[in-house]
Amino acid sequence: MVGYTLFHMSEITDLIHLTKFEPIDFGWEIFGFALLGVLSGLLGACFVYVASKLIYLRSHMAYPKIHSRFRYTLLITLFCAIVNYSAAFLQLSDKAIVNQMFRAEKLSNYDQLYWNNPSTMFNLTLYVIIKLGLTALSISCQVPCGFVAPVFTGGAAFGRLFGYVVDMILETEHKGVYAVVGAASLVSSVTHTLSIAVVVFELTGQMNYILPMLTGVLISYSVSASISMSMYNVILKIKGLPYLPSIKPSSLYSKSLHELSSSNLQLLQTSSIRSIISSLSRCSTLDKLPITDSENYLIGEVSIEKLKKLIVETYSTSVSRLKIEEKEFLNNTLNPLLMSEKAYFLQWVQSEETPSISAFFDEPIILDLDSIETEPLSVPETMSLIKIQFIFIMLGLNQLYVINKGKLLGVISRENLTRRY
Repeated sequence: MVGYTLFHMSEITDLIHLTKFEPIDFGWEIFGFALLGVLSGLLGACFVYVASKLIYLRSHMAYPKIHSRFRYTLLITLFCAIVNYSAAFLQLSDKAIVNQMFRAEKLSNYDQLYWNNPSTMFNLTLYVIIKLGLTALSISCQVPCGFVAPVFTGGAAFGRLFGYVVDMILETEHKGVYAVVGAASLVSSVTHTLSIAVVVFELTGQMNYILPMLTGVLISYSVSASISMSMYNVILKIKGLPYLPSIKPSSLYSKSLHELSSSNLQLLQTSSIRSIISSLSRCSTLDKLPITDSENYLIGEVSIEKLKKLIVETYSTSVSRLKIEEKEFLNNTLNPLLMSEKAYFLQWVQSEETPSISAFFDEPIILDLDSIETEPLSVPETMSLIKIQFIFIMLGLNQLYVINKGKLLGVISRENLTRRY
């Protein structure tokens, strides 16, 4: 309680001031908000492109003398400090800028003259360019930072600037509303989210501009999503982390799951070492293998680690019956597969097998119910691809089984879905 009181006294906990916009009637001005959404979408896509290039160059050490971790961060810090102190309006905090942009009054009504010298439109244009440019530079540094608040502030200034342009042409009195819509639209275009509209409604305490807000945000999101990835996906891609991109080609929506899945990877509940090794050699994108009965009905799944453990246990019980040369042959054959975290394609001349080695490879292994997970997640082959992608994203799956009346048709892995689409 004491800490909150101190923060409240220092105005750290203060949020955006509540707005007092007049109700906006449905009319021609809705096209102005639609155009603002288009421009915000294009501006957000440009921001993502520039930021992604800066992050890529830094992560790949394109210029070693500059992109050294600490040297690069210090250079960006020094550059941002010099630029921010070159003008009075650049020294204001994001909260102060947002509160000024969201006001219904003209910026010239402030006692300070930093927005009027030399002109308000010139200073707003300069602020948008510098704010977004410095934000792109800052997030390319190897330090924890966010970009939603700076982009929100830049979008507010961009919306206010657009409001001045509309006022010059058509004499509008809604510059503050343009600032609010511009802030939400730019964040939506950069992050590919729509929830920012609800957040802004809660921050400003008003909903009487809901139609302009949703118009700008939806159009901005659509424009940006059609030409670029979100900033979050860009970072995931550069870092090599798994993610599922949007499915854009419309032709993919009509594809059947049977066309997109990998088949012939299943094992019978009673399988030989040879068949297990063959399946393990071909499942580079899977963590588990499906188990079926003799009629190909899906019974369950078993992890690849358990299968490797079963091979090792079988080898341990058979090693006493093998000669030294046969042990060396099996060690050289199995070790690359058992020690590798990914699939390793095994290939050997079957004629080189001795009767003891052939007996080992053909020895049956019964996968009991303790080893099998009997409730694997499966989907019918008639399900659309867009729903499959949604399931992968929401449940964080690595693989999914495609069935038809209980019979296994194939396996869809997250990596294959990402690589192909």
